[in-house]
Amino acid sequence: MSKFVKIIWTVTSYAPLMLVCGIALFVDSLTIKQITGDLWIGCVVFAIGVVCIPICFGLLALAKKSLPKSKLVINATSPGDTNSLSSMIAYLLPVVTLSITDINLWVLCAMIFIIILMLLWTKAIFVNPLVYLFGYRYYDIQASSGMSYTLLSRQKRFNPKAVEMVIELFDEMYLVIIHIFQLKRLRIH
Repeated sequence: MSKFVKIIWTVTSYAPLMLVCGIALFVDSLTIKQITGDLWIGCVVFAIGVVCIPICFGLLALAKKSLPKSKLVINATSPGDTNSLSSMIAYLLPVVTLSITDINLWVLCAMIFIIILMLLWTKAIFVNPLVYLFGYRYYDIQASSGMSYTLLSRQKRFNPKAVEMVIELFDEMYLVIIHIFQLKRLRIH
């Protein structure tokens, strides 16, 4: 997918944080029993978080429909969800003490700009927790070429030998689209 889509993927990966921050800003504003700018900011941040959910689903659907399919021979695999959990905890933990009194927009914009530049210059892909809502799990795999990749699959008990077709979402990140047993079931019907 393009670099623009990579940025959209990253933005949608922050949806849980946006939802929690939106609620925190909303509640923080209500505790002072006064409608302030934070109330409206909280509502907007929450709404952006909600909008990110169908956008993420749409990106996955678009990828399945339009990206080329290829074979990938997997030699080794391990669950990648353990890294996802630590990432989620790391970025949601600061929200526990969230009480926003003043937002420095210059610093916030500079941080967002640096994150976007790093995304464009590197092959880094953020773990997107929204994929769990759609039944996907992350797996760390090693291909027959010896390279290590991240794989998204809906299979709970992942069998690397059952993977028939994948699509490359981003550099070093693949999505399983057809498993061998799905292929056999399609041939039977």
